[in-house]
This record gives sequence, C-alpha cells and structure tokens, in this order.
Amino acid sequence: MLIRKFVLFIFNFSLFIVTLAACSQTVEPPAPVALRVVTVPAASASVLRVAKAFSAANPTVTVSVDERATVRALDALWNGAADAAVVSALLPGADRFEQLPLTRDGIAIITHPDNGVAGVTLLELQRLFAGEIYRWGDIPNGAGDVTVAVRERDSGTRAIFDERVMTGQRITPMARVFPDAEALRAFVADTPGAVGYISAALVDDSVKVLAVEDILPTPENIANGAYPVTYLLTILTPPDPSPELRAWMRVVVGD
Repeated sequence: MLIRKFVLFIFNFSLFIVTLAACSQTVEPPAPVALRVVTVPAASASVLRVAKAFSAANPTVTVSVDERATVRALDALWNGAADAAVVSALLPGADRFEQLPLTRDGIAIITHPDNGVAGVTLLELQRLFAGEIYRWGDIPNGAGDVTVAVRERDSGTRAIFDERVMTGQRITPMARVFPDAEALRAFVADTPGAVGYISAALVDDSVKVLAVEDILPTPENIANGAYPVTYLLTILTPPDPSPELRAWMRVVVGD
C-alpha cells in the first residue's frame, strides 16, 4: 500500500512538473512581415489608404507604397524589389506574374482652362497628337496654336493612349514629353493651347477636361465602358504570393 502511494505521488509530481514547464514557456509573437508595393499614380491614393488600414488591423504587417510608372513597377517586381505592382498596362513580361484585376480607369484629355473647345472626336484627337491639326481653329470654338504634351515611353498611360487613340500613327516630334502625370498636368494648366492626357483619377481644377465622342470621363462613364478610352488597373504578384500578401490583395480589391 505504501509503495502504491509512493508511485502515485511520483506520478502526480512528475505531471505537475511537466505542466509547470509547459506553462512557463514563452509564446513567441508572430514574426514581423514587410510588404513592398509599387503602384502607378492613378491607383496610389486608394492603395495607400488600404495599406494603412491593413497595417492597423494587422500590427505585425507593414505595407510600404511607392509610386512608379508601369515599366519601372514591372522592373521592381522582376528584380525582387517589390512584392506586388499595380500597373495600368500589361506590357511584355507581365504574363510571368499572377494577375488580379483591380478597377477600371480612364485617360482624360486635358487642355488649358481658357480653351473654348468642349470636346473632340477620336479622329480629331489622333490628328491633334500626330501634329496634323496644329491650330485649335480647325475644331469648333477653338483658337490659337496647339501644343502637344505626352508621357514618356515608360508610362502605361502612354502605351494605352498609343494603342487606343493613335492606332499606329506616330506622335508628333514636336510633342513635349513629361516623366509623370503631375508635371504634364502643370504644363497644360500653365500653357494656353496645350493638350495632353492623364489618368482621370488625377484630374483637378487646374485643367479643363475635353469630352471624347461627346462623352466625359466621369466615374460612371468609365465604369460602364461608355467613355471611349478606358483601361484596367491590375495587381501583379510573383507566383504563389505569401499568405500576408494574398490577404492584402483581398482587402485592396474589395475596397
């Protein structure tokens, strides 16, 4: 009887020691995760807003957002300098990455606020940027000389404009070329007779927006496809993105 009590004591004491050791073990917090996102300026505001909200809801995950033109965004993704890229055009090489549609945007045709022209046809738009129409007087209510402003070739907006509007026609060699939408917008705002294009999401009161085929690039006209020059913003990631990156993608697409 005494031996049985002793064995039972040893068993209970051992169980106590094991339980105590298990309780004393430190629970390691989740390792911090950093997600690097590059985006075209057209999507920058919404991507940054979602990034802040996602990090607030997931304290161990930080999301950095950097603005880059489409070609440079693809380069960052390809070189491992970014975990995800939001691009405005699926340029060569984009098929190597997973693609997730984000939202639809439009290319707004902008001009100086004092321009009397209200809108252009697609053919007039093409001829303006080809240099075939070089005086606004060739379009109803127009006056003065035309100054063309375009984006650099790294721009996805430039690629879409060349494909959808120019359709093989060359941009006039007299065009002024700008590295980003903000610089182009500022030039058009300050230059009477200037005409250029930027994302509809980047339009402000400093410029006048022209209708294309009598349709303005309003959010509704862009969403339903009525506006003639629209495109799809797309999220690109390497194959098999991390769980944290997939979670961020679900949030940004649902925003």
